[in-house]
Amino acid sequence: MKKWIKSFIPLLSFTPVALSVSCSLNGTYTKVEGKINFEQLDEQNFKNIKEDSVRIEWKNNYSEQLINNIVIPELNNINSQQQAIDFVQKYFLIKLIAKRPHQGWDGNGNFSHIHEEVINNVFQDHDKVLKFEIYLENKDSLFLNYNKDKKTISFKAQLASQNAEKDNNKRPLYYLEHNFEISTKGTK
Repeated sequence: MKKWIKSFIPLLSFTPVALSVSCSLNGTYTKVEGKINFEQLDEQNFKNIKEDSVRIEWKNNYSEQLINNIVIPELNNINSQQQAIDFVQKYFLIKLIAKRPHQGWDGNGNFSHIHEEVINNVFQDHDKVLKFEIYLENKDSLFLNYNKDKKTISFKAQLASQNAEKDNNKRPLYYLEHNFEISTKGTK
């Protein structure tokens, strides 16, 4: 009997590795059903997002002159939510770290644990985190505000990933509401 049990020890020691390969490490996820309705969304802020990781950067190395001559006039002609979204996606990178819940044996001996996924552009799909949809708050008939004295562009936005919660495919797994501000002094 002891020999029989001893013959299974190598197999048992390999079991955690086999389990981790078979669970959600292949990039599978549930997608939010339909378009996210931000006006009806009732989520906690920074849901599965590392709060201090949210950043905004210029997508390209724009000079202050280019920003003043091209970007600001374009910003001043924004009249709709969609134009504001297109503007943000055209000129900015929003970066963050998503905290991905995971069950498997790849997390230092813990079956249930969190992976941190670095997202360098929320508007693109990543290996484990789908792209985010964005909703910009309309304040005083403006979606984006240019402060000439401070030389900044600012806006308040809600972002939600197209990844759905495991038990409810109408709710996003990742969500945040954030006030963004970026300098218009240029990156050169």
